[in-house]
Amino acid sequence: GLNGVGAKIANWLSLSLHVKTYRDGEFEEIWFKDGLFDKRKVGKEEHASGTIVEWSPDPKFFKNNTPDIEYLKTYFEEISALCPKLTIELNYNGSEFIYHTPDGLNALMSKRVAGKELFSNRFIIERGLGKDKLNICLTYTTDYSDNITAYVNLGHTDSGAHLSAMKTAFVKAINKYATENNLLKKKDKNFSSNEISEGLNIIFNMTTTTAKYDAQNKSRIDDIDATIINNVMSGDFATWLSNNPSEAAIIIERALNSRKAREAAKKAKEAKEAAEKAKQAAEEALKAAEAAEQATQTSQPQKDSWTIPQQTKPEQKPSTTKNNNPYEGYLAGAVPEKDGKVVFNNEFSNLLEFNKEDLEKEIL
Repeated sequence: GLNGVGAKIANWLSLSLHVKTYRDGEFEEIWFKDGLFDKRKVGKEEHASGTIVEWSPDPKFFKNNTPDIEYLKTYFEEISALCPKLTIELNYNGSEFIYHTPDGLNALMSKRVAGKELFSNRFIIERGLGKDKLNICLTYTTDYSDNITAYVNLGHTDSGAHLSAMKTAFVKAINKYATENNLLKKKDKNFSSNEISEGLNIIFNMTTTTAKYDAQNKSRIDDIDATIINNVMSGDFATWLSNNPSEAAIIIERALNSRKAREAAKKAKEAKEAAEKAKQAAEEALKAAEAAEQATQTSQPQKDSWTIPQQTKPEQKPSTTKNNNPYEGYLAGAVPEKDGKVVFNNEFSNLLEFNKEDLEKEIL
């Protein structure tokens, strides 16, 4: 790489690291132990150009030194497709695997879309612009989602400016073609990215020195010069659309069907929302009617209801007697104490007896 960070990390995490490189009849060899320099050797030797790297993982950092062989197989398969002239030999546990893909991205795409491809002629091209190079393969399938795989300098990327540039340039080229060929009327809106992405499959690799990554793992591109992408899509791809009307018609037809489906789904969603609002309004109206009815019933007097008339105390008259009976004058017919009790005659009832203490409380 540019700064050799990957080699530095591999070296630091290894018990030992040995590298030997050949070029132009010369070689250079270097050894490291526990991440530190051990020795170096240079000389002359006729040998095919290339580099040999050997290392032993440090058990302090790794539980075992068994490689993820399935990951390596997939990775070598991709790299051999991105570099059609490259041959990779993998020897593991007595088995040998050779990876060589002269058909490049086309072979990688064939494996991905087998049995569901709609195109009979894919858009495949390799173009250069200064130090930049773009290799791309594009087709359509019966899938309802898109699948765009992007590599930058042979490294797989998940997102970034290059992907955004590719999608934008593709949408622009399709809309221009559809308008120029009266497949979109003047009153019609341009196709959106979502409408033309159903079934879209793209694999591309961009080789450039302008890529700026967000981190060392290089999975996201923060900034990149996308001029070559714009040129290829507005030029080569636009020409391919004109020369392949059957494939272009497939793209437009899928986009129109997607638009109709989205519009139908939107109307269904709006109708559902309107029905839910109407239902909610009806429920609220019913609750309001029930509350009003309950309020009306509460405000009307009950037919069988009755109230106890409030009793008023008789007007108290000042005592005119000269004895020491404290109750005389308050209750008619009161008589002096008798055995700790006061007895009085009620003018409507029989003789009643009260405890003196209870009578005092009653009077007070």
